[in-house]
Amino acid sequence: MPRQKKRTETVRMNLEISIPTQERIGRLQETTGARSMVEVVSWALATYEKLVSLEAEGNEVLIRNFKSNKESGLILTPM
Repeated sequence: MPRQKKRTETVRMNLEISIPTQERIGRLQETTGARSMVEVVSWALATYEKLVSLEAEGNEVLIRNFKSNKESGLILTPM
């Protein structure tokens, strides 16, 4: 007998966002192949949560340009 997929309990939220923000989410959906805008937001939240967690543990989040080998820090939370 096939195992049933566990469904996470959900809530409906109505968010008022600007048109440019909606367009950005749409572009990310196309770029990443996400199934929906909700999936884009979920991935973004998971990524941001992980980066903030790493920063809280004393790590510095860096972005490295592989062509120039220059690094720059990424500020995740307001000081």
